[in-house]
Amino acid sequence: MAPKIAIVFYSMYGHIRQLAEAEKEGVEKAGGTADLYQVPETLPQEVLDKMHAPPKPADIPILEDPSILQQYDGFLLGVPTRYGNFPAQWKAFWDKTGKQWSTGGFWGKYAGVFISTASAGGGQESTALAIISTLTHHGIIFVPLGYYPAFGLLTDLSEVRGGSPWGAGTFAGADGSRQPSDKEKELARIQGEKFYQTVAKSVEMRLHYPSEPSDRDLPFTVAVHSPDFATPHDTATHTSLDDVWADDPATIPNSPDFSQYRQPYQPEGEQSLLQRQQQQLPISDVPRLQQSYTTLGYRDGIAEGKAKTAQAGFDEGYGLGATLGARAGMLLGVLEGLVGAVGLRALQVSAAASSAAAEGTSLSAVVGRREGGQEDDDGNEGAIMRREAVRLEDLLQQARQELRIAPGGNGGVFAAEYFDLADGTWRYEVLGQEHREGEVVFADVADAHPLVRKWDWIVKAEAARYGIDWDVLKDEEVGRDEEEDDGEEDLARGGKARRERQSRSLVRNAGVPALDW
Repeated sequence: MAPKIAIVFYSMYGHIRQLAEAEKEGVEKAGGTADLYQVPETLPQEVLDKMHAPPKPADIPILEDPSILQQYDGFLLGVPTRYGNFPAQWKAFWDKTGKQWSTGGFWGKYAGVFISTASAGGGQESTALAIISTLTHHGIIFVPLGYYPAFGLLTDLSEVRGGSPWGAGTFAGADGSRQPSDKEKELARIQGEKFYQTVAKSVEMRLHYPSEPSDRDLPFTVAVHSPDFATPHDTATHTSLDDVWADDPATIPNSPDFSQYRQPYQPEGEQSLLQRQQQQLPISDVPRLQQSYTTLGYRDGIAEGKAKTAQAGFDEGYGLGATLGARAGMLLGVLEGLVGAVGLRALQVSAAASSAAAEGTSLSAVVGRREGGQEDDDGNEGAIMRREAVRLEDLLQQARQELRIAPGGNGGVFAAEYFDLADGTWRYEVLGQEHREGEVVFADVADAHPLVRKWDWIVKAEAARYGIDWDVLKDEEVGRDEEEDDGEEDLARGGKARRERQSRSLVRNAGVPALDW
């Protein structure tokens, strides 16, 4: 029995129609026949006239009733892309296929696609990918062109050409002036030929190895059918390959023979325990199927729960964790900068002292003066700077330990005393800022954290000891939101100025400490 092929297309300017005719030639070359159909137009004639669309071909019927396609084994669908998807006319057609979707009218049929776009990046492949979603919901099997049948054409770069392994195609140009080329039509002919051959093989296999249940129209369960529906045992005839109701278990291939357990009923006192257990064995697949579908439903419920709850929790926790990490990172970064600057200063003083001793020069003449005109203590500054570097290094290690991000509540900023590990809520008081109208945001939660507040005070005090402008350090973070509305040039100039001020402050004050030793 030869397969029946329908070529269904929508074409406003005729590009897809030309490819549809080429697809039909390919089907006929393979020894089959194909019927052409047009998808109904949804635009009024007045609009089509303004768009300079030519009249639709009168010799090709318009497919008003989707049920007509149920008599076909395969469909070749011609689609002019709209933003990488079906145009409105095609979408309106699919919206009328609810009956086929619910009853499986298109289930198990085959489909290929051929596409028209304005340019190479207009959706030659993405449109086919989007179409597969609709085919999947109907249970339609997608048959791509592939590379093998038309390898020479698909790899030929000698001229502009539409089409891909997903299916034949053409470039119409932005104004629709370009018509399908000979190579594009040849691709369509090859696709029609190979598509027909693929569907023919499937139909032949069905004829030799029938697998469709003879009671296909029966409902899956009695519950969804009418109340007066009789049991399947009374109304259905089953094949040996589709005995889901287990009328006769012996007819199910590779299944155990339960017939030996069908013993006549005996009073309980005359039955052995084995006999009672054997009579309780199910003689139907319905319990097993029910258990299987219950398990699948449970898994679907878990997946849905994860999507709605676990993912939402991750999104919330990620944002808060990132904000806390940014606060802790800034504090640690300032301390690391102080440790580096003071340590470098200690090395410079030691080197200067060695050089002065070798040349018999005063250390104060080499090192210079502090701000305010006070001379350095030649004999003590090197030792003082080394002790200061060690003190800051110890302080840094303590800050790293307390501000660390540790999983599972094992200390650090997410310790159990600060956060409820069961639901991720914080245990300390957080007040909404007035400029946010009482709303609590991640920045509020981070700033109110006891460890962040503690080390914020310590780091500010250390910065003040060295005369570092804390506002300059914070300005990089808190001033960013206010500057988003500025022009790019002003933003770049302002950021550069702040970095220069901060750099001068660090070098000047850390390089020659303003401490009252």
